[in-house]
Amino acid sequence: MDQPAVENAMKIDLRELEEGETEFTFEQTATDLQLEPEEFVFAGPIKTTVTVQRLNESLSASGITRFRIKADCARCNEGIELPFETEFAFVFQKGKPRGVEGDEDETLIWLDDDSDELDLGTEVRDYILLEVPVNPVCEAYASGTCPNLAEVETIERETGGENASDPRWDALRELKQND
Repeated sequence: MDQPAVENAMKIDLRELEEGETEFTFEQTATDLQLEPEEFVFAGPIKTTVTVQRLNESLSASGITRFRIKADCARCNEGIELPFETEFAFVFQKGKPRGVEGDEDETLIWLDDDSDELDLGTEVRDYILLEVPVNPVCEAYASGTCPNLAEVETIERETGGENASDPRWDALRELKQND
């Protein structure tokens, strides 16, 4: 399924791009990149530094994106703010051959033959979404120093954690009891 195009996100004019390496810095909001998940919010701007290398018609880009999210800890439910960074590298190619689907290599991006700009927004957006954990936990919980740790573990045991019986093991328990 195609992703929606990210408007005015991280565009580079290929007509003005010189041979060799050129570095770009972008500062976007979550809205700019169409990142508005319900589970967390972005705290501050999303900063991306990218180096584009041009050699004749060959283009490649590599960079790093840094951002922070605010969420509730999945274990103790306390509000947390977590830093993230994700690295990426892409190769851009014009003139997609017939019969090539284009999904074989996610780092190879096909450009239209008449394309005059390079938009990194959608690709960077995808890398950001892959970096954010589904269930973020606070640093204190991860290190075992969370003041709510004992309460969370008690609730988990009462709701089926350690003392819960998995019905798939019933036959084995029955054999063990008959010995």
